[in-house]
Formats: sequence, structure tokens, C-alpha cells
Amino acid sequence: MLTLLFQLALGAVCLFLLWLIVYILMNSNGPMKGLPTLDYSIPILGHHFQVQKNVHRFHDFIRDASLKFPPLASWTLGGLGYPPLIYIQGETNIKYMLKDNVDNYILSANRNELLSELFGQGIFGSNGESWRSQRKAASHIFSFRQLNDHMSHIIVEHVRTLQQILTEAMESNKPIDMQKMFFRLTMDSFTEWAFGEKLNSLTQEHVPFAHAFDTAQRLLICRIFDPFWKVKR
Repeated sequence: MLTLLFQLALGAVCLFLLWLIVYILMNSNGPMKGLPTLDYSIPILGHHFQVQKNVHRFHDFIRDASLKFPPLASWTLGGLGYPPLIYIQGETNIKYMLKDNVDNYILSANRNELLSELFGQGIFGSNGESWRSQRKAASHIFSFRQLNDHMSHIIVEHVRTLQQILTEAMESNKPIDMQKMFFRLTMDSFTEWAFGEKLNSLTQEHVPFAHAFDTAQRLLICRIFDPFWKVKR
């Protein structure tokens, strides 16, 4: 009896590993042909090891990589478990994608799956008419009148708090993480305006909601480059 159970368990594990290998290979691509790319691309694996080595500093990694190409050049990056990524540079190219020909560049099913647990089917995870209707609703919320009448005084208040923090850091010659400060400024301003709640993350070292939201965003980015994220979930 134990031998039979062991064989069944071993068979199930083998089937799962086979499915996992097939899934990864089907979703793995090297850099897209016809576009410039980074050196040292490996068949199937692409730039997987370079990305994994720099995932903790991914924005800096992409900036450093972009400097290797002409200012307006688009370039591609591929890896294990995800389709090739194309990086667009230059104001003209970005405007063409986000405004002039926006209907031609929809969110992929892969991206929607990655983001759905945090953003649901909202404006950051929808296409077509659903996206247009949500964008239209958001355009009224973020109109000049709304921002001027209801949000400007909130932003000014939090900017003054940040100004005081920077002044104190300057006087004490204390290093400060500006990315963290701008994130907290955005969180404090938006949550007070949208939900009427004061987070005060600028003046407190640890705010559970801000920490949880920041962690969720980092995990979503890691999912993009982790072929095993569904198993880990």
C-alpha cells in the first residue's frame, strides 16, 4: 500500500515538474529579433541571469542599459519565463504609444494576470471600452478645478512637511533617500485627498499601509522576472 502511494505521489510530482518545464519554455523568449539588445544573451534563457543579478536595482539597471544605445533607440530584453520586453525611449516614441496610437498598444493578458491581485480590473489592468470609461471618470476627478479647489492645499501642506525634513537633514549633514521621500509624499497627499485619511508617513518611520503597498509593488515587479511566481503564490 505504501509503495503504491509512493508511486502515485512520485508520478504526480513528475507530472507537475513536466508541466512546469513546458510552461516556462513556452513563455520564455530571447530578445525580439530586429531590435538592438544587450550583450551576452543566452538561447531560451536570454538575459535571465543579468536581470536576476540586478532585480534589487532594476530601475538603475535599465537606466544603465539604456545609456548603451542611441537616445531615441528602442531596445529589447528577454528572459526565462516571460515574453521579450521592449523599452521605448524618446518623447516622440512615448507620445506615439500613449496618445497618438494608443489603441494599438493594449495591455497583455500576461500583465493583467500579474497585476490583477493588487489592481483588479481598474484603469491599470483593463483595455478597450473598460479602460476608456475609467479614464473618462478619472479625467473629471483630476481636472484643474478639482485639483485647485480640493487637492492643492493638501499637497502644499505635505510639501512643507517634506521641506522641513530636508532642511533638518541638510543642517545635520544627514543622508536621505529621496525616492522614499517622494513615495511617502505621494502616499500622504493622495490618501488624504481620496480617502480622507492622514497616513503621516513622512513623519513616521513605519506606517503599515504604506509599507504594505510598497511591498506589494516590489513583489509585482519581481513576478515579471520570476518564472516560478505562480508556484510561490
